[in-house]
Amino acid sequence: MFNQAGKLRPMTGGQANMPLTLIIGGAGRTKGMAGQHTDAGQEALFTQLPGVKVVVPSNAYDAKGLLIAAIRDPDPVVYFDYGEVKSGAQPDVPDDAYEVPLGKAAIRQPGRDLTLVAWAPATVDVTKALPGLAKAGISVEFIDPRSLKPLDVETLVASATKTRRVLVVEHGHYTGGYGSHVIAEIVQAVPGVKARRITFPDVPCPGAAGMVEWLRPDAPKIIDASMQMMRL
Repeated sequence: MFNQAGKLRPMTGGQANMPLTLIIGGAGRTKGMAGQHTDAGQEALFTQLPGVKVVVPSNAYDAKGLLIAAIRDPDPVVYFDYGEVKSGAQPDVPDDAYEVPLGKAAIRQPGRDLTLVAWAPATVDVTKALPGLAKAGISVEFIDPRSLKPLDVETLVASATKTRRVLVVEHGHYTGGYGSHVIAEIVQAVPGVKARRITFPDVPCPGAAGMVEWLRPDAPKIIDASMQMMRL
């Protein structure tokens, strides 16, 4: 993937291509698995590869639609399958084949005060935080990019232009996390927008449940960060 997949077409002057889909089982920030088996956020590594697309579904409907779209796409696609997002309520999935287009974000909840951006598995924590945010009187527009490369910058910018505040939540590590790119795209297009991100710290994930929850960007941390954003 790093040396051949996205480079084969330009290296051969268009004579060869590698239209493959690489499915990666993404690890979750869960108790008991310890550092070797809890690395979330590796999608950021693959977004740096020219010629390679990256998708990260957050529910069963998107998982099937994005997978079919990835298989049919002429470019190589890295498809992250985060098992953690399979818990909880899921939308109905048709038996027939369908596509969820690459490069099109989903507005999971419309709002006017704060743009909250997260992709699997951080969508699990954001979903838990939404009732608390509503109770606090914060109207949140929750956007799930679904596709990180190509990224639906247009939808993100339109939301940020409306709310003037953006909070990005991700389970990847702070340094080099994809959330930095999301914020960069927004602040370059929306002068004066207030932007912040919360992530997993730059440490290996511990095995103890209490320590994992202490480090994880969970619902209470999302609510606290959102309330701080509203004071800016």
